[in-house]
Amino acid sequence: AFWDSYGRARESAGHGRAAEAIAAYRQALEKNPRHEDSHYALGNLLAEAGDRAGAISELTALLTIEPRSVRAHGALGDLLADPASGTLQDLAAAKRHYEAAGRINGEETGWVVRLAEVALASGDRPGAEHLLRKVLIPHPRSFQALYLLGYLAVKNGNAAEGARLFDAAFAALGPQASPAPGEGDVRKADKALPRRGVFTGHWEFLSSRAVRRDEAWADLDRRLRPI
Repeated sequence: AFWDSYGRARESAGHGRAAEAIAAYRQALEKNPRHEDSHYALGNLLAEAGDRAGAISELTALLTIEPRSVRAHGALGDLLADPASGTLQDLAAAKRHYEAAGRINGEETGWVVRLAEVALASGDRPGAEHLLRKVLIPHPRSFQALYLLGYLAVKNGNAAEGARLFDAAFAALGPQASPAPGEGDVRKADKALPRRGVFTGHWEFLSSRAVRRDEAWADLDRRLRPI
């Protein structure tokens, strides 16, 4: 009975029938409440459907079953960091989950980027810069690291370095992120950027249209807490 519900859930999700998939995963979990994949998949479906509280609940349940689940720590961190989570946003809790994911999978620098984003959103510019430079050692073409370091360079009074890093960040995405003709500092993120986390809204802004450096930095300013 469990596998029947689970199979229907996966099939529905694969065909984009989110409501059916959510119902089927819930039926599967009634039969086997310790099934990790079902909790994780259901949590992500609920997050996509806008039910942040339900998503957090499912991912928390997964961590109760398997405290070393890197994917659960990461997904929870992203939800708790995202301003779209409203009153559920908790940067301190997000930081703890990113740190836990990093301890479990120390070779993955994605968690370091996320920690840098949380540090920046929390007002810790030196901490954010330290973490971002740490990312560039193994991944010198990390878009987020280059881009956010460019922003920090401008905030530190080095506009030239900010411009260089801004251009380097978009160059790291590939040739399709080239400037618009005659507008040397205009860029558009044509490759997928993160859909969750502290700066989800800003990444969507960069993907929505071509923007100038000053527009990009101004949008990021608006999304950050007063520093």
